[in-house]
Amino acid sequence: MPVDTTQLKMDPSKPTVLLVTDSAAIHSGFAQVVRNIFRRIWSNRRWNIVQHGWWHQKPIEKTPWSIISTQRDTTNPSVVDMRDKYGAVSFSEVVEAVKPEVVWCMGDPWMVSVVLNNPRRHTYRAIFYCPVDGAPTNYEPWAIIKEADIVVPYLPWGKKVLERWQPKARIVDPIPHGVDTELYKPCSTFDRDATRKNLGVGPQDVLMTSVSRNQTRKNLPALIELSYYLRTGDYQVCSVCGHAYRNPYDYHMGRPSGQKAMCTSPLCWYDKLSGPSMLPGTPHPNFYYYIHTPINDLEDSSWKLLNVLDTFGLGVKVDDKIRYPGFLWNESLKIVHGINEQELALLYASSDVFALPSTGEGFGLPLLEAMSCGVPVLTSNVSSHPDFTGEAGHVVPCGHYVCETLSGYYRGYMDLDLGLDALLDLVDNPETRREHGRRAREVALEYDWNKIATRWVSLIDEQVKLAAPGRRWQKTVSV
Repeated sequence: MPVDTTQLKMDPSKPTVLLVTDSAAIHSGFAQVVRNIFRRIWSNRRWNIVQHGWWHQKPIEKTPWSIISTQRDTTNPSVVDMRDKYGAVSFSEVVEAVKPEVVWCMGDPWMVSVVLNNPRRHTYRAIFYCPVDGAPTNYEPWAIIKEADIVVPYLPWGKKVLERWQPKARIVDPIPHGVDTELYKPCSTFDRDATRKNLGVGPQDVLMTSVSRNQTRKNLPALIELSYYLRTGDYQVCSVCGHAYRNPYDYHMGRPSGQKAMCTSPLCWYDKLSGPSMLPGTPHPNFYYYIHTPINDLEDSSWKLLNVLDTFGLGVKVDDKIRYPGFLWNESLKIVHGINEQELALLYASSDVFALPSTGEGFGLPLLEAMSCGVPVLTSNVSSHPDFTGEAGHVVPCGHYVCETLSGYYRGYMDLDLGLDALLDLVDNPETRREHGRRAREVALEYDWNKIATRWVSLIDEQVKLAAPGRRWQKTVSV
């Protein structure tokens, strides 16, 4: 199907940059990144900017540039044709119509393979903004990245992984994601209390929030499990070292096992000879966990979180409906259709703790957004996000690693006893939360989107200058 270019906002005297990733008009991580970078660059008007947008639909967010959608299903135009979800069918036609000097793409390697391995590849420079959310990156789909003119990792960890496993790729210094520090900032007490009241959370309660897609690697059941232990007090605390340990749980039967945890620290063995050293945990009925993810709109890799809540016996029947005291979510959330950024910023700023125990992140943008709001974070120490979260809360070591099917990545799973320790420290100590939140805000200010966009202008300018000679804009400029 020919691409209609009549509505494109293009100046023939300027070079053209084609963006290829999730449509900037939807709600997704990729969409938010491309939207924030190129909205700031747009005002310079140094290039034409056009996007070939994956998953494009009726715009939720406005963008100043034109977005050419991937193809729609012929029998149901409201949904994407899955054969073309990443432009495998339509990308070549878009390139022919737009004739870009530079194609800037972002996504996993198999998503952007049509950009990097294309019959018209010789007509444009390809910049691949490359997420690395796991390692090793030594399986077949990653080999395609050597076809990019430059590969830009998000963070130093990603660069190290790519240099180790894809040495033929032209890898440059990382450019991180950013955050709008004027939007994502600490809020007033009035706004905080009002937001929490809408959630059913009081001013003196402790609210933990997570914001993510409902994907396997987000490891959301870990947060439900930690919340169970915190709310019920079903844990023990060593009277010698002070560390908390979860009492064993019978996951198969969905009930406590009846056994009591013991301290495993080798430093405490002598003291334990003199008598009992484990103290019962303290229930925290004022602790709430808000799960900002689609609970019912599930993907193939989604957790069935209501089932997880039931496994821990957290449901209570009220008026013929099952309620989950202490656990909150937004029923209206859908995949690629969330809430606006103003509401999201208030949600972060009204939280006491932000948690994301991922088994791997390319960046972990919600962590940075929460940090910018002055909220301490609780996260795992695996993959990219520890590069910027170090002083903003607790980065919890992984207890074990599991080899993932298909990709071969070794996914790191947070040690839940250490995670419980860390969460108790934040929940029980308001001053600790304030200090980590202050440091979090200071770190986030260094990642302001305006600073990040400036770095992209310089890099894209270099690639534009290296584009094939004799292009229409070069001819126009030389006249």
